[in-house]
Amino acid sequence: MINLSSIVMSPLFVQPFKVRRSNGEFGEGGWKEIAQVPDSFTMWGTVVPANERELKQVPEADRAMAGMQFFTTQPLYTTRSGQYKGTSDKVIWNGDEYKILQCMPYSDYGFWKSTGQRTSGD
Repeated sequence: MINLSSIVMSPLFVQPFKVRRSNGEFGEGGWKEIAQVPDSFTMWGTVVPANERELKQVPEADRAMAGMQFFTTQPLYTTRSGQYKGTSDKVIWNGDEYKILQCMPYSDYGFWKSTGQRTSGD
């Protein structure tokens, strides 16, 4: 297999972003955080737009939504149960927060491709 991690982590493309990862479990009444504040840490990867800017119209106001793709050598997570329980990771990049909606495991090629949607509008 070809390992593409050297491209994903190339100094020409790579940049830092903060990841907030929840720590808790599903139980009676829904999700319960174990830690008071979700764990946060810095990851490095290539960040590119996922789609065109969308306008979501809700009764309260119009919300400008955007998606980004994060190419990393470590996985980001969507909501999960089992051994590693938690809600979707939230990535803070360029001052905006993106909730991870999908993570594609291209681990055979040395990377993961995750798609996040911005959680707040303009």
